[in-house]
Amino acid sequence: MGLKVGVWNTYPTLNYNNYMFTRSGSTFEAELFHPMKVLYEECLKQDVELISLDLVKNFEDIDIFWYIDLPDPNDARIKKAFAQFKPNILFLSENEVVAPINYDKKNHDMFCRVYTFRDDLVDNVKYFKMYLGQDLPESIVTKQDFQDEKLCTLINACKLIEAPNELYSRRIQAIQWFQTYQPQDFDLYGRGWTIEQFPSFKGEVENKKDVYAKYKFCICFENSINKGYITEKIFDCFKNGIVPIYWGADNVADYIPEECFIDIRRYDTYEEIYSYLKIFDESDYNNYINAVNKFLASEQSNPFKTEYFVQWMIKELKNIPLKKYLECFDVEPKIPHYEYKEETGPLVSVIIPTYNRNRFLKKAVQSVLDQTMQDFEIIVINDGGEKLELDFNDQRIIGYDLEKNSGVSSARNEGIRLAKGKYICFLDSDDYFFKHHLKVTTNLLENSNFDLVYTDSYRATLTKEGDWYKVAERNFIYSYEYDPNLLLVQNITPTLNIIFKREKLKESGLFDENLRTYEDWDLLIRLSQCCKATHIPRVTAEYTWRNDGTTQSSSSNEFSTLLPMIYKRYTTNNVDIEDRRNMCMAQRSVRRLN
Repeated sequence: MGLKVGVWNTYPTLNYNNYMFTRSGSTFEAELFHPMKVLYEECLKQDVELISLDLVKNFEDIDIFWYIDLPDPNDARIKKAFAQFKPNILFLSENEVVAPINYDKKNHDMFCRVYTFRDDLVDNVKYFKMYLGQDLPESIVTKQDFQDEKLCTLINACKLIEAPNELYSRRIQAIQWFQTYQPQDFDLYGRGWTIEQFPSFKGEVENKKDVYAKYKFCICFENSINKGYITEKIFDCFKNGIVPIYWGADNVADYIPEECFIDIRRYDTYEEIYSYLKIFDESDYNNYINAVNKFLASEQSNPFKTEYFVQWMIKELKNIPLKKYLECFDVEPKIPHYEYKEETGPLVSVIIPTYNRNRFLKKAVQSVLDQTMQDFEIIVINDGGEKLELDFNDQRIIGYDLEKNSGVSSARNEGIRLAKGKYICFLDSDDYFFKHHLKVTTNLLENSNFDLVYTDSYRATLTKEGDWYKVAERNFIYSYEYDPNLLLVQNITPTLNIIFKREKLKESGLFDENLRTYEDWDLLIRLSQCCKATHIPRVTAEYTWRNDGTTQSSSSNEFSTLLPMIYKRYTTNNVDIEDRRNMCMAQRSVRRLN
């Protein structure tokens, strides 16, 4: 078999033994999933295997993972699938009323392509328009006994979800109006209703065709109002020659001619709708049927047809660039060599990169000036931002402007080149040191054979109030003893905690200027290969995390997707490290969904 595609549906009962591809029969559910059955059979003919994840013996053999709606992040198979870092594609079939998690774009980071009905998401780069497909006939015939049929019906399960744009409650309003004022002209079908609460209820149905044959009109409301959200409901009406009273996609006429359905939005009350239905004669009915037949025969109906969905989906699966997708985890290193010069200078060079953060910067600089160990220089690198405002009368402060914004790695590297201190440490312009930070770290470095030490820090979560921020909470997030094996699995400390001998950079090289995420971890791994290092389990600093997304790390979407790039750079034959890496990748991906 050529291409192997692992498939998982958000509904558990569909996920076992390829059930979503093999279900057959004449029931409504079987008809709904018939396009998937056709897709499965056509894929086999074209050397593409669709396989539900429960049947996968070796997840490494899967080329693409296809998820129909966002999966349960706690399912062991999902964790294992994410850990492969193969191409993941996502099909959003449920609307945001039923599955709001589907439409939080932060949850789409691990997917290379997302298929959706939502017109406002489609960009034809990552988000593509797609419908599941319907078994539509070439044409439909008019009813032979139009005059003898009952007026109106509704077939839906009894559900009610409170959410913006939902239409479940509107269905109930329609039911209640008809069964109160015109009960002789209306019947209700579907699961979950009771005759005590809904006297119009006539029972459940196995096949809509048998019911629709008895009626002229059907109340056809989607589950919600969304641009482009058009489901099987209106097409079930078309296939069975019943006129839909439609409410759903507010731009439905962009896809289906308005002559094919009755748009409920044109009527102010159900009395108006009912009056229109009562004067509706066989000639009017035939006009609707003719409009539907014209639509079915046109290219406009193609995106809704099973055969279109099948061929389009196979083409998509075959055209996902597997090699290119895996190569997206490769970032060409740009690690400048460091020409070390032993110079007379201070004990410590504190390098502070900044970009348009003057208001934060003052507190950062002041935290260095307030240190109990005063043998330092402060190098502030303006990364192409607004003019620096360093209103301090202290010659130890050096301000340097880069001509353009080049990223934190380039800014730190420029600071290193200017540094003359025996030791190097870094402080972001929105973080700060506690007064004893430099004393605690340099005391150990000066009185031992360690080349690199690191401490612990608090994380302060900031919430914006007015035009500034206040600390919402302060937490001690993590503290790891130095372990070079753990460092190959994950970063073990924030950048501001680290201080090391400047001379060691001639062996490790500088920050990778092509990385905007994990650049600190990448350098720490390289430093660990040439430095004797240890951990000081003491809190000596604080870094900030702004919950409005303006913190550099909190606004980045690259953490999960670039993790395998770091692993690929620093390969290992250690089985334990590889196992821990696989677990870490799965947890990082799953965490985006939790």
